[in-house]
This record gives sequence, structure tokens and C-alpha cells, in this order.
Amino acid sequence: KLKGGHKHLDGTAIPAGDIAKVNAEPFQVDYATLLDRYEENWSPRTSAFFLRFNGDVAPEKAGTFLFFEADGGKRVAARTERATFARLKQPGYLGSSWSERFARRLDPSLPRPEATPETELPNGLVVTPLQALPEGANWRLAMLNGLPDASGKAKFTTDSTRFIGNVDPLKVDSLVARTMADAPRRIVADFNLRLPVDFPESLVTIEPKPENFRIEVRNDELHLLGDFSKHDQWHVSLAAGLASQDGRALKEAVAKQLVFTPLQP
Repeated sequence: KLKGGHKHLDGTAIPAGDIAKVNAEPFQVDYATLLDRYEENWSPRTSAFFLRFNGDVAPEKAGTFLFFEADGGKRVAARTERATFARLKQPGYLGSSWSERFARRLDPSLPRPEATPETELPNGLVVTPLQALPEGANWRLAMLNGLPDASGKAKFTTDSTRFIGNVDPLKVDSLVARTMADAPRRIVADFNLRLPVDFPESLVTIEPKPENFRIEVRNDELHLLGDFSKHDQWHVSLAAGLASQDGRALKEAVAKQLVFTPLQP
């Protein structure tokens, strides 16, 4: 808006009034990602979201507007922390907030922050569930209308979410007796989730028990090994309560009579 008292070069008065209207960018998340998503031991139950805002943000002010939810009304409270480069590990996640851009516009010589482990992002948060997410469909991080920036002057104008996915129950996809030409017989239980490497042998019952019986975990497969040459039929039971690597328990025991079949010539 132009106030009165200004003149053209020829001395004539410039009328007061609006010159133009400019729409300011609302306070919002301009980048979000699930940290460690492609790490071997990543689990949706302990998802960590990195949120980068276009303005500075304070964890203690934003935290009450953040929580995790799933279909059916399930909710888990969130832990909200300042994002540091040590946690992010990716220079590409860094970005300038309003205050940083404005300061650099006034003084282009201002140095950009160095990406050291101690570097804190004034416009970045890391949000994790206070407890592991239980089974549920369409888990997501919810951000409520009214979430404020660090100054409290700018706020979210609408609710927003960031998707995580389903937390499915542990189940046995298959339980089979394998006969191979180049290896001894074995029984393999294939689960839908990764298993712990210290899987308790006591949770597996096999009758009759073969000599040199032992188990071996291979990601989401449980291999039952031993001398299966004495019999073709074996009864295998997997106890209820056995758990995946991230703590999801098998709801019901699984039992099956298995038969090794000869390889066809």
C-alpha cells in the first residue's frame, strides 16, 4: 500500500492506495520423509518422521499438535524433538526457513550452517511414537490445524497427515517340507515379517524329534534342520506368542503334518 506524499518525477502527486496484493506462503511442512526407511531393521511400529517446515518451529510448541493415528480411532502420542544433522545424515534434507532466507536477503555474505553432527535445524523436527504402534490399518502422522511456528504468529490453517502404512499381525505364509537334490532335507516356515536372530528353539515342536535338531533364522524364514532321513512324515507345531523382530506376536499356534516327497528323476 502506498501512502500519500509521494510525487512523480515531473512533480505531480502520486495518489495513495493499494499498488498490488501479494499472497504470502502459509506456514506449512515443505518436506517430510520417514527416516531409515530402507535400513534392514526398519519397522513401521517405530517410524521416525523428519518434518521440515518453511518457518522456524519449536518442539515444545508443536508437540501438542502431533500424534499418530490409524483407522478405527486408534491413537498413539508422539515424541517431538529438534532435528539435528547427526540424526538426518543427509545434506539434502537441510533447507532454509523464512528467517534464514530473510537474513540472507539483507546480508548475502552470511555463511550457511555447516553440516556437522551438532548442527540443529531451526525449522526441523523428528517425530516418533511414544510407544510402538500396535496392529492397525493406515497408520499416519497427524498434524492439527493451529500448529504454530516458533514465534506463535503463523499457524497451520488446516489439518494435515503423512502416511506410514499398515502394521499387520505376524502370520505364517507357508510351512513346507523341502526335498532338494544338492542339500539335506529341511522344513521351512515362511513368515510375513522378519524374525529375531535369537529365535527361541523352545517355541518349535517337531515329532518325532530328529537327530541333531536345530533352527536357523534367515530374515523372514525359519529353517528346521536335522536328520530327516529316518522318516518321511513329521508333525510340526509353532507356539502362539512367538514374535517377529519388532515384537508382533503370532496370535494362534500353527500345527501341520508334513511329508517329504522323493525328487522325480
